[in-house]
Amino acid sequence: MRPRNPTRGQTVMNVTSSNVLALQSELAQAIAREVRVKLTPQEQAHLAHLQSVEPPAYEAYLQGRYHWSKGSNDSLNRAIQYFNDAIQIDPAFAPGYAGLADAYSDLAVFNFKPPTKAFPKVKDPALIASGSACRPSCKYWDTKTSA
Repeated sequence: MRPRNPTRGQTVMNVTSSNVLALQSELAQAIAREVRVKLTPQEQAHLAHLQSVEPPAYEAYLQGRYHWSKGSNDSLNRAIQYFNDAIQIDPAFAPGYAGLADAYSDLAVFNFKPPTKAFPKVKDPALIASGSACRPSCKYWDTKTSA
């Protein structure tokens, strides 16, 4: 992505598919500078922390989110396949695990699958995505799996 003749206020960036997350961070910082937003040190640190991801994993994740957003039984199951693909390509890619947890949770929430079948498949990916910090919702899943 390169403007032909950048004018004042425009920035020239080289974009490749392998640095899409770095681009997102850089773009957020540039926007914040241009609109003169004051970022807290924590927000600056968050934007500066770059996570690398394999482009095919990111693509599978985006496909999964697309199908997940449709909310039907078939689309949620297709989303699960894509999230699993993303995880298989890049096992350290936390958003893949988060998507997997969302899809399994929605299968139960929308009554496509009994909670006793779906919720046990939610907890592990959710814990991986969150860095193993169990949130209060984990206790909810535990109570819904014992029936």
